[in-house]
Amino acid sequence: MENAEETVPAPSLLGLKPSFGFGDRLGLATPGHVQALKRGNITPIFAQQSVREMTRTHRTPEEVMQAAQNALAAEGWQGDWGADADHLKTKEDVFNLAAAGFTFFTIDPSDHVNDKADSITGVELSQAVANVIEDGAFESVAEVEDLYSNKTFEVPGIGQIVFDDKEMLYRAVAKYGGAMYFAEQMAEWIAEAAPPHGAEIEISVDETQTPTTLREHLFIALELRRRGVEIVSLAPRFIGEFEKGIDYKGGLDAFEDALEEHVAVAR
Repeated sequence: MENAEETVPAPSLLGLKPSFGFGDRLGLATPGHVQALKRGNITPIFAQQSVREMTRTHRTPEEVMQAAQNALAAEGWQGDWGADADHLKTKEDVFNLAAAGFTFFTIDPSDHVNDKADSITGVELSQAVANVIEDGAFESVAEVEDLYSNKTFEVPGIGQIVFDDKEMLYRAVAKYGGAMYFAEQMAEWIAEAAPPHGAEIEISVDETQTPTTLREHLFIALELRRRGVEIVSLAPRFIGEFEKGIDYKGGLDAFEDALEEHVAVAR
């Protein structure tokens, strides 16, 4: 077979096109994924693997990329496709997957999300906010309140979202403030490691214990914008449970309502 890199377009930036990450975990399923794409109008992300998954399957970023390109060459694929370096948590991960040709980088700041923020109050909550500030996410409580306290944001399809409850604001800061600071650091490393044509970023906080509320989703988006982190995708933690081989565990009506509200915030 000819070198796959000579016969298949390299993975590219996909922007906001409707896309689907296939995640060929063993490097054997891409031909079937190509066949599936003959129906519908979805841009594929063929190479999609987290460092955790590569460790478990004893594969390298280069092997994941090469397996996808070889399969696409065999199938005669000539369309656009993406390559997702999934659930990245370290600078080393960023540079390793960028060197292998990945173009879409999913930052996973879940280690910096404080799930306990949903249940703590009073002194404990104030201390959790102080810890986030001490770690460098904000200069002071005064800065947090100047940015968000009693500020109103118009969200078409929902109406106004107001940070008029100080405890609710503190929960958002305690829960996601450190994660957004970490995401900013990761984004800087991605910019440093990315090829000349650039890279795309997703933020994923879906692998955490507690759901992301609408105000928390808005807080995350506003913090990313304030920090200059441009993203094409954000994965919040929805209500209910998603598990391998199971579509959804929970009330579908409640999930649909929540999804519509989160989409409104995203827009």
